[in-house]
Amino acid sequence: MKLEAYAKNHATALYEVSDKFDQQESLMNFMEDFAKVIKISPELRSFIQSKKVKNLEKSKLLYQSFKDNSNSIFIEYINTIDIDFNLKLFRKIFKHFSLIYSSRMDIINVTAYVADLANSNSDEIKSILGHKLKKSLKFKIIEDPALIGGIKVRIGNKFLDSTIKSQLSEMKQSLIESKRN
Repeated sequence: MKLEAYAKNHATALYEVSDKFDQQESLMNFMEDFAKVIKISPELRSFIQSKKVKNLEKSKLLYQSFKDNSNSIFIEYINTIDIDFNLKLFRKIFKHFSLIYSSRMDIINVTAYVADLANSNSDEIKSILGHKLKKSLKFKIIEDPALIGGIKVRIGNKFLDSTIKSQLSEMKQSLIESKRN
């Protein structure tokens, strides 16, 4: 629990500073990019998780590596903190920052799952959902070959399932219930 509270406090502080300098979106984008780099780079993950390299050395090397191509707020944050900068902590800070950012900027995360990416119109789906929800969307569309047709949408923590499979299941349930009556 201590780590969670610590991460939340750091995420809140990072957001407040980014808000002061109107760099919320820039910081959000950098944190997403940084998370992607960590995910695809085993070398960077090993470096960050290394017990042989002192935390101050880690922060200085990260600072030197990213200072020219990144968000200045995050890089200064890395350069000035003297904490156990590990992946678990970074992920928690990123999660809380993302939640704060989405809430304050009135953005909702939406993921659409479709059977065939080539035959789906992502712009139309995004437009319809944005209009219905009356919010800005952070929209992602993912191809799911397991779907026969239709669409599954995750809006925040809610799922809407309009796939052929779910419609057939509903029809089956309706027929079963009508036979009972």
